[in-house]
Amino acid sequence: MSKRKAISKKIRFEVFKRDSFICQYCGHSAPEIILEIDHIKPVCRGGTNDITNLITSCKDCNRGKSGNELSDNTVITKQKKQLDLLNERRKQLTMLMEWHTELDNIEETQITYLQDIWERETDNFSWNESGLNNIKKLLRKYGFEEVLKAIKTAAVQYLKRNEDGDITIESVEYAFNKIAGICRVNASGGFSEDMKQMYYIRGILRKRGYCNDWQCMSLMKQAVELNVNLESIETLAKSCRNWTEWRSALENYIEDKR
Repeated sequence: MSKRKAISKKIRFEVFKRDSFICQYCGHSAPEIILEIDHIKPVCRGGTNDITNLITSCKDCNRGKSGNELSDNTVITKQKKQLDLLNERRKQLTMLMEWHTELDNIEETQITYLQDIWERETDNFSWNESGLNNIKKLLRKYGFEEVLKAIKTAAVQYLKRNEDGDITIESVEYAFNKIAGICRVNASGGFSEDMKQMYYIRGILRKRGYCNDWQCMSLMKQAVELNVNLESIETLAKSCRNWTEWRSALENYIEDKR
């Protein structure tokens, strides 16, 4: 007769986990019943404490079974189902991990593209680690298209050049800090098409150097109220050398319309 060896707490817990804390004979589960570890092949017949020979049983089923070895394949069938389920979970976990890896790769590709656009708009100003993390957050919250649109809008509206024609560091930082706000505005419904075009025109003038933002928007609103076409105001902005020239031309235009 084989000497019965004590089953360690670790092995007991592993068997309970494998069997989902359910008696494999009657189907009852903890805490309704007291669970024990049973030997599929009884110790008195040479059964060991190997985990493959152990099964979760409630107290009543275990004591009722006593030293009798199961004559059918009920336990083996249940274990096979559990192994199949475990294998399926492993496959799904692998698929989930691969999916997350693909998402990470897509995100990295999108960030690289957005950074390229930013560098092109700002004459090669790049993002530091903090800036990259902020863009990642915006990307996850608003999506690629919205962030790309916000970057281009911020570049047009807020970037400024100095007398030498170089984009200023201050305006680059200011424009970057506006990206999140532009995303929020667009997500909430955004501005009207007229307002978007006015901001675009203001951005053109800012790139010419100094621009009085408040007066610029005020003049355009006055012009629109007098049925002046925004396309003609945009064309004027693109043809003028600076804010002062555009302001004078538009003021004259408004005066003639009155």
